Amino acid sequence: MFLDFIKKSLVPTTEELLNTPWESAAHYALWSAQTYYFVCHSTRLFSLAAARAPLADNPVHNRFLSHLKEEKGHENLSTHDIKFLGYDLKKLPELPTTQSLYQTQYYWIEHVSPYSFFGYLLALESLAVHVGPDVYARVHKAHGAKASSFLKVHTEEDVSHVKEVISWIEKMPSQEQERVKQNFLLSLRNYQNMLIEIKSLAMDLPAQNKSTAA
Repeated sequence: MFLDFIKKSLVPTTEELLNTPWESAAHYALWSAQTYYFVCHSTRLFSLAAARAPLADNPVHNRFLSHLKEEKGHENLSTHDIKFLGYDLKKLPELPTTQSLYQTQYYWIEHVSPYSFFGYLLALESLAVHVGPDVYARVHKAHGAKASSFLKVHTEEDVSHVKEVISWIEKMPSQEQERVKQNFLLSLRNYQNMLIEIKSLAMDLPAQNKSTAA
């Protein structure tokens, strides 16, 4: 039943991802930059969620710590991709919608429930599983292997992550499951808004430096 909820909820954001012009270097560079900006917070959010987990629930505390180790340094994959596209991260601004995506998670963890962070994880990793392979194939074809490392890693790793996250959620009390669902839906909407803002701004980016592009 929870899986049906996920699949139905993913539809609008999935459609936005599929309608994204991934073949445009400017668009892909701006998306990669936003990915860098929010992924920089991943280990910090995992640390916060682990610290806020109840002392009586060591399994969830340890789960967050374990996932933290897996996410360490993943933002560097995006900087790698940006470099081989021929763009400079310093010239690619962090968008307001990107800030909304990750900043809300600090609130959810500290003021609602650390368990709600599973909703954010599930949103990002479900997108990677359901639409990631299609996006990766298009990016790889248009921009090459050296510029698609972030997508490659996450389309491969997140399949097992989604199954594991769902198994954890199904063990939670109903109240916590509802919080997870709320944060899941909010995270999807924030991510979709980020995609829309990227699309509107990417056309104004200057062309990449051909001498450094892969």
